[in-house]
Amino acid sequence: MIKPLWIQKLSSTKSKKHKIGFTLMELMIVISIIGILAAIAIPSFSRYRTRAFNAKTLKHTQNVARMLTCNTDMCSACTRRNCNCCVPVPDISEWAYKCCECPDNPEHCSCPDTIATTVTLNGITTTVTQTKTNLTIAAYHSGGDTTYCNNGNSYKGHNTDLCK
Repeated sequence: MIKPLWIQKLSSTKSKKHKIGFTLMELMIVISIIGILAAIAIPSFSRYRTRAFNAKTLKHTQNVARMLTCNTDMCSACTRRNCNCCVPVPDISEWAYKCCECPDNPEHCSCPDTIATTVTLNGITTTVTQTKTNLTIAAYHSGGDTTYCNNGNSYKGHNTDLCK
């Protein structure tokens, strides 16, 4: 069946008016909505990320303190060898004590008053300071904003000297 001429003209003019694509106004609205969502989401994501790094560091500090407390029997072995000096040293996955090397004559075994060890692993910088009477552990994550100490205190910033 052949269409009448006036229907053919109507359908051809209608197709010319409707072009495929988006108008500039539609694109501007979508871009502004995306901008508003990004302005809300990015700061929240940063805060959650910092809190996660801080939680990881706190757990790490507690684990190091637990490991060094549990490994004190190594210090007893050092004392039996007439050397009263234990040094906290990090291993791949844990911390332990190691006896200071003494010369053949145990009377000449001299241990420093303060032994400090600093290690950075998986973004966490841990400083363990051992004196004859005190053990101090300070740790912070490079992505976090808090330094944690084994005595339960925490400080804003990356300053391990505050834990002493």
